[in-house]
Amino acid sequence: MNDLNPGDVICEKCNGTGFEKNPDIWQGPCDVCRGSGKLDWIEAVVGKAQPKPNHITATFDLSKFDTGMSFSDPIIKAMVENMAKQIDEDILKSIIGDINGSKNK
Repeated sequence: MNDLNPGDVICEKCNGTGFEKNPDIWQGPCDVCRGSGKLDWIEAVVGKAQPKPNHITATFDLSKFDTGMSFSDPIIKAMVENMAKQIDEDILKSIIGDINGSKNK
């Protein structure tokens, strides 16, 4: 980290480690040298430029996403209908319990 070229100086804030605090426990890069541990003479005067972030762009075409399940499959259809019925019953019990002042949740 301290391969100094002519005109370079060791960062005074991190003492050349490139880290804010203890280099054994990662605390993030030094905000003065941006993790390099050194500054050239221009950076020592005007400050080191903030690095440009790396952006990753991902797009997903959900129309091509195949789960292998079809709601027309009789087993899946029965499962979905049963879940909907159970959810409806649970909601109804909760509402009736709230009306009657009990906690049937």
